[in-house]
Amino acid sequence: HLDGVEIYDVLVGVAVQFDLVILAPGVPAAFIRPEQQQHLPDEISSDARLVSSGPELVALIESS
Repeated sequence: HLDGVEIYDVLVGVAVQFDLVILAPGVPAAFIRPEQQQHLPDEISSDARLVSSGPELVALIESS
């Protein structure tokens, strides 16, 4: 059973494993490798943020 920030750790872990960018409505794109930012469309690239953990993803979501 996962709850709280643990689920976000899992989400970031999946993004790392499969080299994904995390996209959610109303939240800047969250990339896990700096090289990913150059592949994002211009309209979302400038606001995108590097994340490496569940707590960092939660902070990004809460700051939006």
